[in-house]
Parts: sequence; C-alpha cells; structure tokens
Amino acid sequence: MNLLQSNSAVESASVRLRQHVRWLPADMETPIRMFLQIAHQKEGVLLESAEVDGRWGRYSVLGTDIILTLRCQMGQLMIESNDIRFDSLRVLRGMPFVEGLREVMRRLVIEADSRFDMPPITRGLYGYFGYEMAGLFMPKLQKTLLPEQAECTLVLPGTIVLFDHLYNRLCLVTLGGKSEKENDPLAGASRFERKDRSEE
Repeated sequence: MNLLQSNSAVESASVRLRQHVRWLPADMETPIRMFLQIAHQKEGVLLESAEVDGRWGRYSVLGTDIILTLRCQMGQLMIESNDIRFDSLRVLRGMPFVEGLREVMRRLVIEADSRFDMPPITRGLYGYFGYEMAGLFMPKLQKTLLPEQAECTLVLPGTIVLFDHLYNRLCLVTLGGKSEKENDPLAGASRFERKDRSEE
C-alpha cells in the first residue's frame, strides 16, 4: 500500500516521514540469509522476488524495526505504536477498518530521498488481508463473510533493506528516529565491505 502522495496531500499530512538512503554492495548476501541474520530476534517482513520465465524479479524487500502496526479487530481499526510521531493517528482507533485505513493513508506520507529514484515498494505498508476482509470491502458479501471475523495486519518498518537483483546491490532505507548506527541492521557485519555508494 503506497504512501507516496501528491504535493497537495503532503502539505495536508499530519505525519510526514523522510527516507534516508544508502547503497551497499550485495555480492555475498541473499535476502533469506540476511533476514535470518537481522530479524530473528524481532518482528520483520520479507518479500522475496518471484521467478518468471526463468528470471528473477528485480527487487526483494526486507523490513524490520516495526514502528507502526495497523490491525483489523471486530471490523474496527486498531493502531499500535510506541513512536510519538504517530500520536496524531491514535484518534482513529475504533473507526470502521476500511474508513480508518483510508484516513491513515491520507494523514501519513513518506517523502522519498530526493537524491535517488527509489521504487514505490519502499514507501508503503506491508502485511496481509485475510479472506474475510472481502466482506468489508464488498458489503454485499457480509452475510457470508462476517466483518467481525475479518483479519488484517499491516506494518510500517522503520528500516528497509532493498535488494536490487539486476545490479547486485542492496539499499538501506531508514525513516529516522534513532542514531544512524542504531538504525543500521548491517552494522558490525564483518563480511560486508562497508562502502557508501551514495551519490551526492
């Protein structure tokens, strides 16, 4: 669910987060191995590229340091976060889930790092929609797909590792809130050649 919006939406947003991007070599790493390395002791998300016609998709995404969680509970929006930047969203708790989710997406904007043309997949919520969610999106189905049974969890990671399989490199994307060292899941990984490939 993309959180990159138009200029007018950015101006009216109550929560504005800015990406910080750093490119690194990825010669020795795979998404699964890195996921096991940095997310085994905390919550994380891994979206690995699919193989089509014998070729892998371009990107894989690993997300960790979850800073915002949205859930559907009894058809209502639940918001969980310990980050004060999201305090203004707490008033949306208890809203009908679909309506509340749309309002969260209207109020929350992630501004891309202007130095890079990052893919939209780095600016979004990650998670799943259970089958019964169709009853919330399509009211005609609510007699058989009960809203109170609908399940959904969407998260916003504070740290994203984007694997670019085309150029065999990875990108560390953070949303701030910690020092650079604390927000860097690759810190201390001796097998990495720590060269910043960012271009000013």
